[in-house]
Amino acid sequence: MQERFNVGEYIEVGKTDPYRLRPHASPRPLTRRSPDEMSAGDRAAVAAAKAYLTKYPETTGFLLVDRGRIVFDGYQGMGGPAREFYGMSIGKSLTSLAVGRAICAGALPGLDVAAGTYVPEMAGNNFGKSTVRQLLTMSSGAYQSKGKAGGQPNFGGKLLGKYAGVTWPMRLGKLTVEEMLWGWIWAETRDRDIHGPGERFIYKSGDTLALAKTVERATGTRLAAYFDQTVWRSVRAAHIAHWESDSTGSALAHAGFQARLADWGRLAVWLLDERAKPGCYGDYLRAATVPQITTGSGAFRSYGYQWWTGHKRAPGFWGLGYAGQAFGMDPDSGKVMVKFGYAKYGRTAGDLFRIFQDWVASGNP
Repeated sequence: MQERFNVGEYIEVGKTDPYRLRPHASPRPLTRRSPDEMSAGDRAAVAAAKAYLTKYPETTGFLLVDRGRIVFDGYQGMGGPAREFYGMSIGKSLTSLAVGRAICAGALPGLDVAAGTYVPEMAGNNFGKSTVRQLLTMSSGAYQSKGKAGGQPNFGGKLLGKYAGVTWPMRLGKLTVEEMLWGWIWAETRDRDIHGPGERFIYKSGDTLALAKTVERATGTRLAAYFDQTVWRSVRAAHIAHWESDSTGSALAHAGFQARLADWGRLAVWLLDERAKPGCYGDYLRAATVPQITTGSGAFRSYGYQWWTGHKRAPGFWGLGYAGQAFGMDPDSGKVMVKFGYAKYGRTAGDLFRIFQDWVASGNP
């Protein structure tokens, strides 16, 4: 990943029109905790975050928030307060937030309706045969993801030219979401429908794109616009954000969201607040962010509804993205960690999660 793309410049080179999310007229307060208010644990976390930035210079942005108060924000390289940080696969977790809204609004009758009910073009494959719940838990069995390409299908050869996955061709207007889910690319995908829906976890971008298409058909609104209307406006962001789309206007739901670092923090604070509330959406968020299926391997031993859970060290639930993007929240302490970068290597992940583990364990001031 090139550094410039990590800080928002995919939309500068893309050939499609991203969806533009507007700032709120009255942004959610996100005040800074003063040095006098900081606990020993806060000061240790700040020191560890600064050391992390030095040790890993490919990190572009780092944010720590405790119960709505900024404890630390740091930038380096091309990162900065006015940059939009690209979430990569954190977009999958944001798509889940829109799915919950659609259920609680009655546009979707629940988690156990088949996606093909709303998208009949998918009815003949596992995307359509899977329920919303099965798509949320990456258990459609629609295809076997290849290698380390972020849940991408295996086309073989040079079907998409030099591109290893579907995101760049979609960004450049050479491929649509529909062509991947049931069109010519689906026809060329290897290892299709490899097991029955709900049988086991396989991380794949297709399940998220199928969810987005289901929400789009059920609500009559594009996924990015629906997220804007039902989530982002409630977040009360302070700045413009963007979500990439294909040439037809369908969101790149698996990868394409970008926002300023402070607005990522506002989103996390809002999410923790909503998760604590009674009612349909609070119930959905509580279920979405706890283990729903085992992953079978890796540091995260379980998965919720498009959220990583059950880390062997770091508490809470996480949205994660290629090259080291991390969006983590611990509902018990109210603490938030957001980190962006353009390379992942060595101990970048282990060191990051240790900072959060130690900070949460230190308690609250």
